[in-house]
Amino acid sequence: MVYAYGANFGRGGEILYGEFGLKAPKRIQKEAIEGTSGWASLSLEALPEYAGDYIFIEDSGSGVEVDNVVWKSLPAVNSNHVYAIDPAKFSFVDPLSLDKQLEFIVKSLLGAEE
Repeated sequence: MVYAYGANFGRGGEILYGEFGLKAPKRIQKEAIEGTSGWASLSLEALPEYAGDYIFIEDSGSGVEVDNVVWKSLPAVNSNHVYAIDPAKFSFVDPLSLDKQLEFIVKSLLGAEE
């Protein structure tokens, strides 16, 4: 099982969708942002419906096998726009955690533009 997170559940969503105002993929918007849970569980086969141009993924226990055909077909994967986050640093929304998340996200996105 794979999980997608919205704007109010840690994992950088507050920064990406809130502060930066980035637009979420339609399925994430509907299920993880407008929905009541703040997240959505999905099968690996459904991942293309949720994936955006950039993917921030937990570096362990994500349920995604990088050898999988579905994973390899994602535009973000093919563009090297996938960034492994440390779940210990991206699970909380206190000011110190958000500051570290912001730093990582900005470095990742700016590096993607090079």
